[in-house]
Amino acid sequence: MPDFFYRFRATERLLGKAELERQEIFFCAPDKLNDPIEGFKDIVWQGDTIVWRSLLKNYVMTLLQVGLVWFSGDPGGPDFVKNAVRVTPEDIADTNIRAMCDAVFASFLQDPAVTAFVTVMAVRDKPVRRHELLNYLRALHPFAAVSVAAELVKHGVFGTPNFLASLDLPKLRANAIALIEASRTIRGFPPGDSRTAETAFAAMESTATQVELIGEYLMRDQAVSPAIRYFMRYFTTDYIAALDGLVHPDWYVACFSADPLNAAMWGTYGHGHRGVCLKFRATPNSNNQPALPLRCATGMTGDQIIYGYVPFEFRKIEYEAKFPIIDFFRTLGGLRVVQLAHFWYRGDDGAMSTCREAFRSDEEAWRKQYWQNFAASSGVKTNDWRYEQEYRLVQHSFMFDLRPDAMRLLSYKFEDLAGIVFGARTALKDKIAIMEIVERKCVAAGRTDFEFSEIRYAPESGAFYQTPLSLIRIKLAGLPASEAG
Repeated sequence: MPDFFYRFRATERLLGKAELERQEIFFCAPDKLNDPIEGFKDIVWQGDTIVWRSLLKNYVMTLLQVGLVWFSGDPGGPDFVKNAVRVTPEDIADTNIRAMCDAVFASFLQDPAVTAFVTVMAVRDKPVRRHELLNYLRALHPFAAVSVAAELVKHGVFGTPNFLASLDLPKLRANAIALIEASRTIRGFPPGDSRTAETAFAAMESTATQVELIGEYLMRDQAVSPAIRYFMRYFTTDYIAALDGLVHPDWYVACFSADPLNAAMWGTYGHGHRGVCLKFRATPNSNNQPALPLRCATGMTGDQIIYGYVPFEFRKIEYEAKFPIIDFFRTLGGLRVVQLAHFWYRGDDGAMSTCREAFRSDEEAWRKQYWQNFAASSGVKTNDWRYEQEYRLVQHSFMFDLRPDAMRLLSYKFEDLAGIVFGARTALKDKIAIMEIVERKCVAAGRTDFEFSEIRYAPESGAFYQTPLSLIRIKLAGLPASEAG
């Protein structure tokens, strides 16, 4: 492992956002990063009747929450669904909404297509993968929409839902049951092979997406409410994506590189060589792995958050894009124990799902595998990004809600910032501003070992190289020149 790690920054972030002055490192959400597969989880679904019914209850209850928000005039969408999917009936204080949930459960779960789905899935000896589940839920969605709409009308959220009038429910039901029954043939695939079926379902999903796009294009000038379009067409896709959050906590990263010379990194993250590169010194953690101590939230005292320094380990990114298979029903680590015991693993008659035993039988082994899978899913990129030689620090929301930016601005110790590398085109005024900040901090800390260097281009070799700016020395007042460095 390297002794030093480099973080490329534009001067607008370093100076304009005062990151250097405040000694801050911002942890970014995966969907803001450059690789579209960041955070991908190879989740599969396989379980008994209890957990499949719980999943469908969660689906229709989340749709109900979306309906209450959208049709009341408030904004909704993917972010709302990510939060709503975590809710169980016991979390809802409003007794009227809880009664609506119970009514929707009863209506939706008794539909013949839904009962057929649960029956077939509960005896499957091969797991269901993401695209397959998406196709099933798309097929069942009209019946969920009708059940939810009936409760919304009953409670005056909106009037007669004319957008449901054109649904041919008997035909849709027959098609859904045919699709579900056809899934029994998946048993004929080679043992352990559910990917063949997933390829077919991915093609079906592609077709459905194209049909939706064509429909949106043809209806672009029609006065169709965005709420109705989302409620009927786009909810299911967002719901499947939101289920990832029930497996692992939300996570955020700060990116570093082992190579301060990479021209592509300077071009992308160093503002075309106009920015700088921060050189951090790593210190071993309890596992003897390189880490960077950062000040973050560590606990609570009453309503007050406790802060302290925690060693964040530098994790080397893998570029093979191999993901561990995650069993959804047996890896619900993003939920509270009470939610699992009272909703996800509990049947209507009080019986408990066998999926519950995954962590009850050997909790220590379960937790070890759980965090190994988490590390794998948060530390993989496609081979196209290998040139970055990336290492990253990962912050997760297991204890705290990290959605506010302020919770993801962590501060480092100035002693761990070994130096700063100027880009080949860093502006003189920016260099001066950075040097002033560093000098002030060095004097306050009594440091004389801070390093400045810069990137230069060698025409004869056609390569960039790093050269130390050895004449720039920190002098401390009152010390002889030999002692001050």
